[in-house]
Amino acid sequence: MFRDLLIVGVALFALTVVAYIAYDLSQQERVILPGNSSGVTQQGNWDPKIAITTPKLPDVLLFTDIGQYADWFHIKPAGLEARLPELVDFQKHQVVVISWGEKPTSGYVIILDSQREDEQFAYITVQTVAPHGPVHAEISTPAVTTVVTKAKPVKIQVKGDRFKPTNLYGDFLPMQGLGYELEVLPEESKR
Repeated sequence: MFRDLLIVGVALFALTVVAYIAYDLSQQERVILPGNSSGVTQQGNWDPKIAITTPKLPDVLLFTDIGQYADWFHIKPAGLEARLPELVDFQKHQVVVISWGEKPTSGYVIILDSQREDEQFAYITVQTVAPHGPVHAEISTPAVTTVVTKAKPVKIQVKGDRFKPTNLYGDFLPMQGLGYELEVLPEESKR
């Protein structure tokens, strides 16, 4: 009887060790690119393997072809409205995804405030809204998508509520990437 209990105990211990090692290895395989967490490689190509295995921080994605956009479209955050890939004319347009990154609760929203183009640039302004009431304890990923002229660099302004960054969740920071520049406006004081 004692021998049977000892064998069961050793087996449970061995399973625990294997599970811990597997979890630890899965965490080491994460590839985090500096300043970019949504899956864009250093060469500017979108890679779904990176997008799935990295923590989601605020980021901007530009899709200039249907293949990459279709790959992203099928794994995009639940509830994010985005134009079907076959409805975008990628000969003339590109899709811009502006993500506030993962947040620890529901209630965070990012809204397309304005969009315009001139001869040189496409301009996008988004408004961020933090929850001010009861929320659900669930990870959310507020983001917005839009379509702009393909050949134009995109200038993005983020205004509204700010999120106090933690070890796991971030807020927008000024950033530049291949084909875009993002500016964060100061939060307006609440009266």
